[in-house]
Amino acid sequence: MKSTGKGVKRTKNQPVFYEELKKRRNIMLTNTAWEKLVKTSNSLEISVSELIERVARNLANIKQDDCD
Repeated sequence: MKSTGKGVKRTKNQPVFYEELKKRRNIMLTNTAWEKLVKTSNSLEISVSELIERVARNLANIKQDDCD
């Protein structure tokens, strides 16, 4: 079961982990990519949405040279 964190109570339209609310988005992925996201998120006990959020927020830490 995925948790919002110990002692964190959810309130409608109030952000829990970040200073802003998440918004529904649509992405297209291969089955392989989706299965890897699900497996990783399950092992971390977070949702796929939260896993993608964390990856995206850490993109700024990747040097431009790493992308070339």
